[in-house]
Amino acid sequence: MNYQVTKMAHLHAINKIEIEKYNNIIIPIDTIHVEKILKGDVNFSCLDTELQHKLIQEIKIQDFKGECGQNLWISEIKNNFIISIMLVGIGSCACEKTCQKTKFLAKMENWGGKIFSSCLKEKVLIIGDFITTPAQYSHSKMVSAIALGFLESAYRFNRYMTTDKNKKKAPKLTDLSIFVSNSNHIDEEIKNITNILESLYFVRDLVNEPGNVIYPASYAEIIKENMEHLSNLTIKILGIDELEKIGMHMLLGVGVGSVKESKVVIMEYKG
Repeated sequence: MNYQVTKMAHLHAINKIEIEKYNNIIIPIDTIHVEKILKGDVNFSCLDTELQHKLIQEIKIQDFKGECGQNLWISEIKNNFIISIMLVGIGSCACEKTCQKTKFLAKMENWGGKIFSSCLKEKVLIIGDFITTPAQYSHSKMVSAIALGFLESAYRFNRYMTTDKNKKKAPKLTDLSIFVSNSNHIDEEIKNITNILESLYFVRDLVNEPGNVIYPASYAEIIKENMEHLSNLTIKILGIDELEKIGMHMLLGVGVGSVKESKVVIMEYKG
């Protein structure tokens, strides 16, 4: 059937920031880091000097403290290209005493989803250096959780949109870069969340397809086509005869009302 799953934005890590490559730069920051920046103990060293001064000046002018729900926007022009930079306050929810109660990674994922609604642009960079990370988590895992939530919210099922008006409403995110100074295991984390997102997009597509596209036989074919290559996974497809033999008469009774043949897909993973 050659079913095409909705394509997610390209996700990757970078080790050097060239801000002119991005439409949006997102910097999640907690209250602890804002205090350190105002004291001069920490700075935005991953950005150029001019931009560092501009951000610190705006933090002071707007009395930005990094509290939950508090955002600070500035715009920068590089080579006639407008870049929006947003500081996203996440409060003190990342401190070690609180994280066990609030589930730190889940909270970072949630923040990633909230951030997306403000960033309907083609190319976005998330900088993950300004959150106090509990001892049990690496900065790579933390910023990957934010990216996961961001791309979960980026999903749109719009393949059947036909008018120009509808197409303009669809997000145009094509590239999500993440930067973290202490980048140990970042490639491994990106691989893990990419697997999660590809699976999530696949399942959402199947749920969103209309009944003339997804019906028992086509569903079974799509599952087999897209998943039989996975190791440790066995797929078994039961047709009417097999379902009769194991006594699934209620399911078959429902299927009698359709011109499509009833089928059941059994997926068994042994990991």
